[in-house]
Amino acid sequence: MELDEMKAAWLALDRRLAREEALTRITFREGRLDRLRATLRPLVAARIAQIVIGALLALAFAPFWVEHLDTPHFVAIGASLHLYAILVIVGGARDLFMIRRIDYAAPVVEIQLRLAELRAWLLKSAPVFGAI
Repeated sequence: MELDEMKAAWLALDRRLAREEALTRITFREGRLDRLRATLRPLVAARIAQIVIGALLALAFAPFWVEHLDTPHFVAIGASLHLYAILVIVGGARDLFMIRRIDYAAPVVEIQLRLAELRAWLLKSAPVFGAI
């Protein structure tokens, strides 16, 4: 084998190794992102359930306080529960918006920033929605 053939073989091997390394990185990153998506799936399901329950509560409380407009304390209680149901809907929608805003193709630092914003929002909003 001559020197030129050896150089060509070495360059071909180097290119193949670089491609394999790139594929390994992509596979590793996709695996991590799939795990992240799987981790967020229960939160998405819970927020969809929260929105549905909030809508059902709003539909239940609205007729109550509208029918009792002549009794102020029933109006106050019914309207406050209706407002709480609307807040539950808005909170669930906000959580879903923040989850959907995560761009899994973005750099890791940006994904981590979005997740930190989501965690901070969840911690701030937990007392409002009765969660600890």
